[in-house]
Amino acid sequence: MYLHACYGTKTAARAEEFAAYLRLARPYLSRIVPDLIGMPLRDYLREQQLNYAKHLLRTTPLTIDQIALASAFGTPWTFYRCFKAAIGMTPREYRVRVLRVPEDDRFAG
Repeated sequence: MYLHACYGTKTAARAEEFAAYLRLARPYLSRIVPDLIGMPLRDYLREQQLNYAKHLLRTTPLTIDQIALASAFGTPWTFYRCFKAAIGMTPREYRVRVLRVPEDDRFAG
């Protein structure tokens, strides 16, 4: 799948590339996605990116900075900002709550 390939190469998903992968025109895809999934294409791609980052936070010992890069946010700062805006807590807070581990644990990053 296109999104997995993006994260495998640590590159963010792009609407134009996603449309090409699906063999659709980007304007058409952007027009139909809200009707199909209830959100704009750009928001859907960002949500998938955040879901991948949350998966890494839950299942790997990677540091938060490593997860920022692995999930294609480009910089740890961008990751922190986007994650906090969307999830309502920092990646570190999310990891601690989900794993229910002390903050000084090696996973707290």
